Amino acid sequence: MSEPERDNVASGALLNASLNFVFADISRLFRQKIERLIGDKNLQLSQGEIRTLAAITATGPQRQCDLAATLGVEPMTISAALDRLERRGLIARRPHPVDRRVKVIAETDAARDLLKEVAPLTQMVIDQATRDLCECELQRTEVILKKIRANLESTDLSGREAPIL
Repeated sequence: MSEPERDNVASGALLNASLNFVFADISRLFRQKIERLIGDKNLQLSQGEIRTLAAITATGPQRQCDLAATLGVEPMTISAALDRLERRGLIARRPHPVDRRVKVIAETDAARDLLKEVAPLTQMVIDQATRDLCECELQRTEVILKKIRANLESTDLSGREAPIL
């Protein structure tokens, strides 16, 4: 391999490492800022619990295993969070309409009210993060990020189609 070819490979590796770092850093900073605002409001919720409530509200009542798949976690991982949310009256576990062995997770009115309090906090962080971007840049960024997400959701690392959960 010639020196220019090695430089191009090294450049590509640095770009990929940099992009990976940027994705991770944006996620970390977003979570930190949201959690700080939520803490300031004394809402006593983690970002994960908010994400869980938002997923239930967006997709409707569902089984715990389906909710875990939506959030990209194992069903046992979400169990403790659901227990906390249930104790706070933010979710209800109801019998499945067909399978009595299964419980369906649904948000409560209190959860919907709480999410109404959280929405402006989330918007404040989004506004701060995107304050120097014009509308065209915002739209293009959303398109690109959705494509990246779709790529990651649709294939595993070998390039094979990922299983549908």
